Amino acid sequence: MNFFISGILLFTLTLLISSNIENGVKTEVKERRSYTANFPDKTVIVNDSEISDGSISVNQIDLPTTSDVKKILVEKDGKYQWVERIIDQDITLNVPTDYTDINMALDYLNDKTIMPNATVTIKVSDGVYNYSGPISIDHSDGMNVQIIGNVSSPSLVVLNCSDSCFSIQDNKRVGFIDGMTLVGSSSSWTFGIRTQGHSWANIGNNIIIYDFHIGIGVENNSYALIGEAEVYSNVYQGIRVNGSSVVTSSANVRDNHDIGYSAIRHSVITLTDTARSINNTTSGVRADIGSAIYADNPGTVISGNGTNFSPLKDSEGNNESYIR
Repeated sequence: MNFFISGILLFTLTLLISSNIENGVKTEVKERRSYTANFPDKTVIVNDSEISDGSISVNQIDLPTTSDVKKILVEKDGKYQWVERIIDQDITLNVPTDYTDINMALDYLNDKTIMPNATVTIKVSDGVYNYSGPISIDHSDGMNVQIIGNVSSPSLVVLNCSDSCFSIQDNKRVGFIDGMTLVGSSSSWTFGIRTQGHSWANIGNNIIIYDFHIGIGVENNSYALIGEAEVYSNVYQGIRVNGSSVVTSSANVRDNHDIGYSAIRHSVITLTDTARSINNTTSGVRADIGSAIYADNPGTVISGNGTNFSPLKDSEGNNESYIR
């Protein structure tokens, strides 16, 4: 049986002081000791737990997974201490001052609950950071996480990514990514930012993405709001929206080696007044397999591409697709 406690608790424990085996007979000496501990609200004490040398073991307590548990007991440097588990006010995690890289800052959040009124900012200082694998944003409260570099000079925060750079997938979200330059390795099926599997991303105005297979990918029932990012010189497509996904974009997508904006398999792209698709090799905007692209805002510019619109604007084609 488990029971809830809060405040100061006086409890008695039976400790195994010594154990000896002689002539095949095991003898044990036990001692009863009393301890006083101050437990956070709604801590659960598990009966029949093992106590070692008078220290409260992490195996001895169990905390519910609900968001009202404020602290958890952890072992650090041979000592047990209470650590905040709930983040209920705005905090900033500095990279690399506090954490070596973005992954380490995200790791810190793994066992934390971020309350709706709180925002966690991972602030990335100017510098060059190298990543051999994707930065996975998979916190259940990711809408309250923002990863910010230098929004005034995004070229001063460079992430060199030999694989995809940012990955948001499996019903996860990220509140904001902005202020950095993502540089790929031109490897097949790498993405600057990839959002897939019922996920959501908010990408700012001050992002530069180049030399990936695809600059930004939004796939499999996902959504992205993309600001005035610069997405260029990617091996295949600038922004690809695939598999019943939706994007609203203000990005400048240029000089990609296939398509600027691609909507495929029942997906929708809406281009704002500041969106651009310029000098892409094959098509500026292309809708395919039951998809639609809305490029009719007065300020939207689609020019200098191999073919600016596919199908032609205000017509149906490419397997029941449409561009307006």
